[in-house]
Amino acid sequence: MSNKEAFALAGLYRVRNVAPGFAICLFRAADGCVYAQTAGDDGCITGFKPVNIKGSFVFDAPLRPDGAAWSARVGQSMLYAFHRPEGNFVIGPREDVEAAVREELPNLRALPFLWEEAAGFVRDEAQLTHAKIETAKLLRHPTWGRKQKGEFTAGESSPSRRAPAEAIRLDEKNHVEEPLVDHLAKLDWTVVRLDMHHQTPADTGRRDFSQVVLEKRLADSVRSMNDWMESDQVEEVVRRLCDFQSPSLIENNKQVLKWITEGTGVGENRKTGEPSPTVRIVDFANPARNDWLAVSQFKVRIPGREQHIIPDVVLFLNGLPVALFECKSPKVEEPTAEAIDQLLRYSEQRGASGEGNSTLFYYNQFVVATCREQAKFGTITTHTERHFYRWSDPWPFSLDDVAAQTGKQRST
Repeated sequence: MSNKEAFALAGLYRVRNVAPGFAICLFRAADGCVYAQTAGDDGCITGFKPVNIKGSFVFDAPLRPDGAAWSARVGQSMLYAFHRPEGNFVIGPREDVEAAVREELPNLRALPFLWEEAAGFVRDEAQLTHAKIETAKLLRHPTWGRKQKGEFTAGESSPSRRAPAEAIRLDEKNHVEEPLVDHLAKLDWTVVRLDMHHQTPADTGRRDFSQVVLEKRLADSVRSMNDWMESDQVEEVVRRLCDFQSPSLIENNKQVLKWITEGTGVGENRKTGEPSPTVRIVDFANPARNDWLAVSQFKVRIPGREQHIIPDVVLFLNGLPVALFECKSPKVEEPTAEAIDQLLRYSEQRGASGEGNSTLFYYNQFVVATCREQAKFGTITTHTERHFYRWSDPWPFSLDDVAAQTGKQRST
């Protein structure tokens, strides 16, 4: 094996298969074997040693920003990799990865050992000191700071906590979810309240719980906005909006946004002969012509399992589930972070499969984590509380209106 030989990046090794964390770059040489790089004190590669990756978590190697494959050779700077919380990897020489890790450092406090490793990597002495204190606590007391979570059961809206589970569930239902639904009704949304344990697909016009689009409402809306369409054309559009060839959450979400904002098309307006006319999915010029529906406790089956997720409130625009609210009681520790984690579980963005249904989020335009009077919103690509925005404007109501509705005095 020549020192001048270039090794192609073959994959990224992780001890765990979920983000965040550091990864080891794995390379493949002309002999087909897998190698890890070794480096000297100056950070340059001194050689490559063979490794056995059988049974390990190895992620596919992403391409460079310019579209080329990553490679390395003896004498060049060592390549580092960091698995971002969002799921993508940052790869490059130390200074490039340091910048990314430094940006994520404030979000790693809940993971003391990784926090310590990251603080040491970026040479942040202050954070390193605090992280070492937390890891020392954990080593002395393994349950230090650990939240008391009940056994996970798909379909439960909230796991049990230090406060009695039933009390938390009732507080969440009566003081967070119900006021939200009442407020939506005041904004002229049609509201459907479902029971978490006793509901049927027919309650929302579905054939089964695997459906996430309310197809009859979608068909009625398309027909109303495009009165020139015939029944088979309406059915064609409904099928197009419900059937996806790609399993990619992000790509499908982009496609739906394009349909919502630009519309779609059919072969011909059979009444006028116009070829390829645009079919509107949403009437932006006349909002009242759209179908606005809010459903609480919307039950959706987890693909391949006989279990379900039950988001607290789902908002449908013309039958499409465009927004999702997760409500949390203030009695839960870190309620906003808990709600965001549940949103990630529902959309299967925590690195595990079989715990949610990503199809529900193909249509999503924003998600909301709410806790009594507080609410923060983001999108399906917002994975940490730091990047969620506080919902501060109650338009078309005033702050005084909201205070009166909730029975709270407005703070000044």
